[in-house]
Amino acid sequence: MTFIVSEVCVDEDKQHISPEQAIEKIRKELRNCNFPSYVSIEVFISILDYKMGRIALDEYKERIGIG
Repeated sequence: MTFIVSEVCVDEDKQHISPEQAIEKIRKELRNCNFPSYVSIEVFISILDYKMGRIALDEYKERIGIG
């Protein structure tokens, strides 16, 4: 996974793809990862969305079940 994410970051940096395309490619790759059972990929993706400003705090809390 690290190699693919690195490639996506390089492609975005060289402006071969848009930041939005990079995010979607990374998100797709994360969905294919085998995280430990105590880590939800949906929670992880929600954290990314919140940190990148794609969702508000209220939506983030709702997604992870604390809001």
